[in-house]
Amino acid sequence: MIRLHKILRSGVLLVGALSLLVLPLAVLPQASAENTDTTTETTTETDTPDQSRVQERLRTAEIEAEKTVEQIRERSENTKRTQTQRQLLCQNREQSMNTKITALNSAAKSQLGNLDSAFMKLKAYQSTNNVTVANFADLVNAANTQQQNATNEVAALGSAGVSVDCTSENVAVQLGTIKQSVVAARTALKDYRTALHNILVALAGATQVADTTEGGTE
Repeated sequence: MIRLHKILRSGVLLVGALSLLVLPLAVLPQASAENTDTTTETTTETDTPDQSRVQERLRTAEIEAEKTVEQIRERSENTKRTQTQRQLLCQNREQSMNTKITALNSAAKSQLGNLDSAFMKLKAYQSTNNVTVANFADLVNAANTQQQNATNEVAALGSAGVSVDCTSENVAVQLGTIKQSVVAARTALKDYRTALHNILVALAGATQVADTTEGGTE
């Protein structure tokens, strides 16, 4: 009876971690720079050395966005669209774009928080129940790497901008940068979730083997 109680208690802890881990990642909507060529300048923080790779990606994204803006401008000139018309189009969509950008940042932060919580529960389960997994250290190290990457990319998404200003000539550059940051954050969160799933599968398998072995000897 004592052994059965321990198994049930362990199972509850593992299911608790699973409940967070299996939450589907919300599909982050794509920000669009179509038919616009103005935006506020992007500001990024480069205080932390381990974010240098992310910040470099943001700078590359800005350069690519600027190229896209130039192409849009050329197409706009060919269609005789005036600057005033383009500004009006942007202003009509400004509130909608800002609402979407705010939702993108909130969703990314929420997903990162859920995954961090699941990671803690998985490590606590292994330690509390002394579950033996041959490559557990490697699985945890892989998850740590993906956790840091996801944390950096979610922060980069926030630094890419929280709103747009259609009176600025760089709005399209900002939107292009945000779009690439959304893709990077979504990919990083997915990779983090996969790393945690690998830990979950390993723990579940080891727990089942242990319970079967001990059950046969009782």
